[in-house]
Amino acid sequence: MKKIYIVVAMIFIAGITFGQIGKIGSVTSKKMVLTHHESGKAATDTTGISANFIPTFDFSQCTSIGNMGGGYVFGVANLGAGYTVAATCQGYSCSAGQSFGIEGVTMLFAGKKGVSGDPTSKLTFTIWNKLASDSVPTTRVGTESADMLFSACDTTFPTFNTAMFTTPILITGTDFSIVCSFANIKTDTIGFICDGSGTTSGAGWNACKVGTTWYTYYKLYGHQLNVNTALFAIVDMNYVGINDNYFFQGAKMTINQNPATDKLSVDYMVENNSKVKFELISMNGKVVYSLDEGNKQKGIVNSINADISNLASGTYLCSLNCNGQRLIKKLILK
Repeated sequence: MKKIYIVVAMIFIAGITFGQIGKIGSVTSKKMVLTHHESGKAATDTTGISANFIPTFDFSQCTSIGNMGGGYVFGVANLGAGYTVAATCQGYSCSAGQSFGIEGVTMLFAGKKGVSGDPTSKLTFTIWNKLASDSVPTTRVGTESADMLFSACDTTFPTFNTAMFTTPILITGTDFSIVCSFANIKTDTIGFICDGSGTTSGAGWNACKVGTTWYTYYKLYGHQLNVNTALFAIVDMNYVGINDNYFFQGAKMTINQNPATDKLSVDYMVENNSKVKFELISMNGKVVYSLDEGNKQKGIVNSINADISNLASGTYLCSLNCNGQRLIKKLILK
């Protein structure tokens, strides 16, 4: 069986739920019993990294726990012969009537372990529609996919790993999921960072595919576990601009000169009163410019003007973090 460390492997069998949860530098574990009831997904509960973000586990905790009687496991799920963790996904909200393109995906890994030695071992990313009430992907959007070689996955925190689509994928007014397939990961191991260890703030939109079936935890176990994986959409620069009617991930943003030269000019607006942080991320995953914008009121146009003449020409990601949600667009620097 392939060993795939995803942030959450959700296996609903029955009874007691077991979780191994910890923080980087301080390994702890926890058992909990969760009640059976339905739970809705709050529209504001979207994935992101908040100001007080602490990854819920590090690579040393990604251990094979085995079948503990049902529930979820942070780490590898040992389900017996014939079962393989085949994929993971992260869901996002999209307003009715809204359209935008997705140029790629950027993500944070917790760790990896190479076993196969196969240079073709890789992750594959696609975009799927999803139901508004569930994380489980329904139908694939377009035919584009983006690959990331296992050997290229950088697990140094907080390094952003990026996979770009050849042509942007158009989303038209429906909630969607970023799906990461492990079909070609061979016998290697990869781990995604998640943004919560178990709270009452809402149900996360993460799901995993075991064998041929998708599983999500909140539908059965309620909103005690609020886990999202760090899989972020890169929005096409032509969409979710300052003059558009819709927001994505709590914001809308226009990069005024793209390509840019030595100056960066960005206008943005937040959907709700938010604490805002702007970051410029290189394609090797490093934050090369950071600006704490503080608390911003909704409905007001804010501007960022930055001197980036010290940066090398190339492609970068502009990330606007609003209360933990991320709107990300690509910037070309000449």
